[in-house]
Amino acid sequence: MKFDGSFVLSIPRSAVYEKMSNLDFLMAIIPDKVEATRVDDRTIQAVIKAGLSFIKGKFRTNITVEDKVEAQSLTVRGSGSGSGSSMDFKVHISLAEDQSGTIISWNADVNISGSAATLGQRMVDKAAKNYMDRLIESFKNSLGET
Repeated sequence: MKFDGSFVLSIPRSAVYEKMSNLDFLMAIIPDKVEATRVDDRTIQAVIKAGLSFIKGKFRTNITVEDKVEAQSLTVRGSGSGSGSSMDFKVHISLAEDQSGTIISWNADVNISGSAATLGQRMVDKAAKNYMDRLIESFKNSLGET
């Protein structure tokens, strides 16, 4: 599944980049997080509650921030499993600045396998998009942007 989007924040690009590349900040904004631990300077291990139709449970997930280009872009990769399903994702984030603030553009590639993948593409797409929307909203709220 592929998703993309963009949104604007009123804060400077360098401040947005600083937050996005800070693992402690990222751990704090993960929706439905049960626990999260920093593994090293690039990686987080998190347990996240997930639910899709009748499949509910906790996913053990590794999240890595990589390919960082100061105040311009970064990539977040992750993989996890739980409740008879597994997933992996890659989200590339680009930052640009204009008179209104920082434009954050992102594109995500998400792969789901196991029992969650049997639920149908539309249902899985909707759940993945909903989670991305909640993550973006959590990010905005943590910066005082709503």
